[in-house]
Amino acid sequence: MLPTMTITGYTIEGQIGQGGMARVYRAIQDSLGRPVALKIMNPILADDPAFSKRFLDEGRLLASLQHPHIVTIYDIGVIDGLHYISMEYVNGGDLRERIRGDLSPDAALSHMLAIGSALEAAHDAQIVHRDVKPANILFRLNGTLLLTDFGIAKQLASNKGLTVTGSMVGSPYYLSPEQALGHPTDGRSDIYSLGIVLYEMLVGEKPFEGDSEIGIAMRHIEGELPRLPQRLSPFQALINRMTAKHPDDRFSDMTSLLRAAECLRNTGTWIDTDMAMPVTRAAFARGSALKLEAHATTAEKTLLLTKHGQEVPASADDQQSSEIGHKDDRLESTLRHIILGRITKFATVAGVSTLVGVLVASNLKGDKKEEAILPDTTSTQSAKRSGLITRTEQDRQIELEKQVELEKQAELEKQVELEKQAELEKQVALQRQAELEKQAELEKQVALQRQTELENQAELVKESELAKQAEINELLQAAQTALSEYQLTTPTDASAYYYYQEVLERDPQNTEAVVGFSKIADRYHELAKAAFDRQQHKKANYYITLGLRVKNDHLGLLALRKQRVHQGHKKRRPVAHFFQNVKRIFE
Repeated sequence: MLPTMTITGYTIEGQIGQGGMARVYRAIQDSLGRPVALKIMNPILADDPAFSKRFLDEGRLLASLQHPHIVTIYDIGVIDGLHYISMEYVNGGDLRERIRGDLSPDAALSHMLAIGSALEAAHDAQIVHRDVKPANILFRLNGTLLLTDFGIAKQLASNKGLTVTGSMVGSPYYLSPEQALGHPTDGRSDIYSLGIVLYEMLVGEKPFEGDSEIGIAMRHIEGELPRLPQRLSPFQALINRMTAKHPDDRFSDMTSLLRAAECLRNTGTWIDTDMAMPVTRAAFARGSALKLEAHATTAEKTLLLTKHGQEVPASADDQQSSEIGHKDDRLESTLRHIILGRITKFATVAGVSTLVGVLVASNLKGDKKEEAILPDTTSTQSAKRSGLITRTEQDRQIELEKQVELEKQAELEKQVELEKQAELEKQVALQRQAELEKQAELEKQVALQRQTELENQAELVKESELAKQAEINELLQAAQTALSEYQLTTPTDASAYYYYQEVLERDPQNTEAVVGFSKIADRYHELAKAAFDRQQHKKANYYITLGLRVKNDHLGLLALRKQRVHQGHKKRRPVAHFFQNVKRIFE
């Protein structure tokens, strides 16, 4: 059964949430056929301008923000006295469920950066959220995080706040001290709330609990935030700064916070110089190669933010001052330059020496070969040269014949290869043609099947329309019978009024049903006139009332009611005159 509330342009499917001033429904936007979350203000509050302004301001605030981590607003308006906001339907759960699933430190830091970037965009637009909590942080099915519910947000540029001065707004578990005290707030209040959310993501529980909202708020004002477990110590400085009791002791803005969080994610540490919380580092021993190597080993092992969240023990050298560390950095750099320079020079000299040695050895070998082939006598040289020329010509002829034979073989192989290639291409073309024909046949079958389905669907629609029309005809016939028997509005489930209502539910444009209400009013007009003629004024009034309920603009009934009122005045005048005469007698 559909909810009683209706918003033109939307089909409401069911309620998915409820707050102090509004209910949230899952609905379908009829024009686009997409699911939306439809937030509808409580009708009881609609007449209050303050509540109405607050509700509409939320929609305008959200619509003005365009950010990948802020929920999208589609529409906002007022219809039939109902104030509504149409927004993106997000069904991937909220951050509360992720926290119960034991988030890793890396995931917690990534979520905090995403929320922070959304708040940074809001603050740039002079908007403070003031209700940052896991329930207002949703997830799409693809894992995208979205900040929502700016219901108590406030524009910094506006002199008129959305709450009364001195009142406390927001969830008590995530309140900043200034919110708990009802003091003015700015973006640093959101930084505090985000720090509490980060603590809960890391530890898995809220830092402050209590039996009452006031008790929890007082702990935010006066209580000390519990320290993180040792395995999460790299986050301690960041959380301390975010959740400082006084706004001036926190990050000055969301951009500064995001820069520090990025540093923590990229390097595994963050030094809070303003809060005097230095992070120690390994130092180099001056002029000692062994300590330089020891430092390198220590540096490789140092990882403050490991994947498993474990802390690596610090070495003895970690107790040296930051100033010595900087001097030793310069010493290490100088030593590296000197060593690299000497190695380069040594490599160059060694390379040149090796090349010279190779050239000298080659020359020596060449001299020995030349000495070995020098002829002993001129005649011996001529004889050898003649025999050599003869053999060379024969070898050349044989080589040419071999080359011709090889070229012939290569030509034959090439021809065979071309024929194979042509045959293969022919087979591929035939196969492709067969596939195309098969595809065409398949598409033809699909088209025929689709045509059959459309015809069947049209037939079903036609049958449905015929059945609907037959039902309407039966209802109209029943209404006519009830009308003739003067069963106008009673009994409630078998009267002419009931049957005409049923017809209009199936066909709102049915003219016969619309005219039927006028017929019912006509019948009541006849009954009222007859009652008047019989001086049954009470019954006449009853018929007039029933008739006007069916059709409030029926001219005959309105005229009778006016006539009845006039006659009533006439009757009261003689009575009043009589009592006045009696009064004069006794005077």
